[in-house]
Amino acid sequence: EQQFAFFDANAVEGANYYRVTVLDSEGKTAESNIIALLRGNGQFDILQVMPQPATDAIAIRYFIPDGMQNNDMQLYAYDVTGRLVFQNQHPDENTQAGIHQTNIDVRHWAAGTYLLTLTNANQTRTVKVVVIE
Repeated sequence: EQQFAFFDANAVEGANYYRVTVLDSEGKTAESNIIALLRGNGQFDILQVMPQPATDAIAIRYFIPDGMQNNDMQLYAYDVTGRLVFQNQHPDENTQAGIHQTNIDVRHWAAGTYLLTLTNANQTRTVKVVVIE
């Protein structure tokens, strides 16, 4: 197994995704799995909501720092009128610090703009999501 190092001077705040492509002496390529590395202040946050816009489902990636428990986590979705359209306590049963992901089926949601709110203890993060038909 060959080891190497790389420094990304352009890494953005939040999650950065990397994949290694290896080119052998015969011109054949092989790709590694994609890995996510977190750059930032190490605080509770929503890292990514994908896809945008959504049609069937959305995946929400969020970060839980060391010392914060995931068991108080709640996820809400509100339409533009403020009506609650989705609620989920404990969207991820894994209570360890790190990057987590939860998925929401949005096929039954009307096309429009929604606010996703993720709360944990006394912290709240909100992002906008667009659903299309």
